[in-house]
Amino acid sequence: MCESSVQRYQDDLCYLMTPEQFDSLSCVRGFNEMNGKDYKTHMTIILESRLKYGQISEIMATETIEEALSLVKSYGINITHNHEEINF
Repeated sequence: MCESSVQRYQDDLCYLMTPEQFDSLSCVRGFNEMNGKDYKTHMTIILESRLKYGQISEIMATETIEEALSLVKSYGINITHNHEEINF
């Protein structure tokens, strides 16, 4: 869940499930249709409101998930894999 307000953009923490969680849930019927066919696609779905033009393509072009996560952080998007850190 990500806050899309431009003024709060840099400070808000955005939750992404771990790649391992994504992989384990991928066997659940309908999960990939809603959450993306792979983890990098999932990242772009969750972060869509925070990404600027061209950034989705850059994320998808990365070689590894770790590289994609580093790229997202370099955009100034604060992410966490710990849902307890998020104030819903």
